[in-house]
Amino acid sequence: METNTRVLVNTISQYIKTFLSGLLTLYSSRVILRSLGEEDYGIYALIAGIVMMLSFMTNALSSTTQRFISYYQGEDNYFKVRKVFCNSFYLHLALGFVLGLVSIGLVPFLFNGFLNIPQTRLPDARLVYNAVVFTLFLSFVSSPFRAILIANENIVYISIIDVLDAILKLVIALSLPYIVLHSRLVCFGWMLLLIQFFNLIAFSVFCFIKYANCLAMSIKALSKEYLSRISNFAGWNIYTLLCTLGRTQGIAILLNRVMGPIVNTAYGLGLQLSSYANYMSESILNAMRPQIVKSEGARDRARTFHWSCKACKYCFSLLSLVSIPSIFEMPSLLHIWLGQYPQNAIVFSRMFLIAGVVDSLSIGLHVANQAIGNIKAFTLRINTLKLFTLFIAFFCLNHGYSVITVAIVYVVIELLCALWRIAILKKDGLNVGEFISEILSRALIPCLFSIVTCCFIILVCSSSYRILITYMFSSFVYFITFYLWGLDAYEKERIKCFAYSFVSLKRVN
Repeated sequence: METNTRVLVNTISQYIKTFLSGLLTLYSSRVILRSLGEEDYGIYALIAGIVMMLSFMTNALSSTTQRFISYYQGEDNYFKVRKVFCNSFYLHLALGFVLGLVSIGLVPFLFNGFLNIPQTRLPDARLVYNAVVFTLFLSFVSSPFRAILIANENIVYISIIDVLDAILKLVIALSLPYIVLHSRLVCFGWMLLLIQFFNLIAFSVFCFIKYANCLAMSIKALSKEYLSRISNFAGWNIYTLLCTLGRTQGIAILLNRVMGPIVNTAYGLGLQLSSYANYMSESILNAMRPQIVKSEGARDRARTFHWSCKACKYCFSLLSLVSIPSIFEMPSLLHIWLGQYPQNAIVFSRMFLIAGVVDSLSIGLHVANQAIGNIKAFTLRINTLKLFTLFIAFFCLNHGYSVITVAIVYVVIELLCALWRIAILKKDGLNVGEFISEILSRALIPCLFSIVTCCFIILVCSSSYRILITYMFSSFVYFITFYLWGLDAYEKERIKCFAYSFVSLKRVN
């Protein structure tokens, strides 16, 4: 399959997966919130958030594994591909075990006064915590297999498993009201563990069947050189994710200490809503990341930046398409999703959505930096600035400022980080003119038209179905303007060819 066609197919599969998973999971959240109640839901969001702060190593190692595999595939060196996978797998296994022990060791500290959890809910909270720790370990073991699927651009299979994951979570949500023999909160945590086990089996079995030539599981394949190289690269990825998750979950803990677990429900719901929108930009990156890294492995720096600029445009556009009407219609959206929603849920939801859109402006440059490998200076500058949000939030909350002030600071710092990526990558050969052409001249115009459309509808329409009108007209305007201004002549031609091929195939069948 031609590279451009493969990227398009992978992007479409990820987009469909994101849409289906988002709908299923958002509805699941509504059912779970009603079944558990605000307090138990807030307790789970807090506990899962704290443990998942330790899972940053999973994402760091997984992205590192995928980077090295794609890089050596660009070099056409499959001996190194097998060495990378083997060393990465055992590194995941060892770190997952160590972090599991560390997490268990934190129990006395967390549940003896540090977390603001009602005394009557502490026993169940501890059991849920144990389930989340085991889930974390299984995610470590499954990460190398997911990485090799991404490196081989088998995004379609990943999309299928992710949709099945969302379906299983919906089944769990629907079954919660019928649980009467034990705490629903505890059962919820342990049933999610079973889903993670399903994901591990699905990814590992498929990889052993499909990519046996890329896998090496022998202890003899362990190499100090490869372990050192992977660990060093992953170390900076760990710092990246530690800063990002430290900021996100650090603010959650600050809110918990100042306002109690109820505000964590609003914060957790806002984060959850934005995460489904952000999956759209992540889906584009998953589809395009292998090509960016393989281009660098083939020593084609111009092609590396070409694909990274395209990734920025598509990520920003898809995220804006969904986020802009959602930001304007947030009260109605939360009402449809949850019925009664907690105070401050609107503020946090809008904060995360706007921050995600701003970050996507230059997110493709982050992948380009990963491909090039000069990540030390980039990581220290960008992510240290992101972590600085936590300290400003601490100051604001301790001096009586509202959560709106925290939200504004969060978005402003995200914008500074997005712009700083451009300045840093310019030294590695980024053509700033091409980047501005792709983003400012193409991607921002549909975004502005969508904002104007939403503002007009909000001002003139008072119908109870206004949210549907907003989404429909905003999406229509966005698609039209993006096709006219957002795509260049080659991209329009590729879409026409793909659509023609699809229609022809349907006629033959």
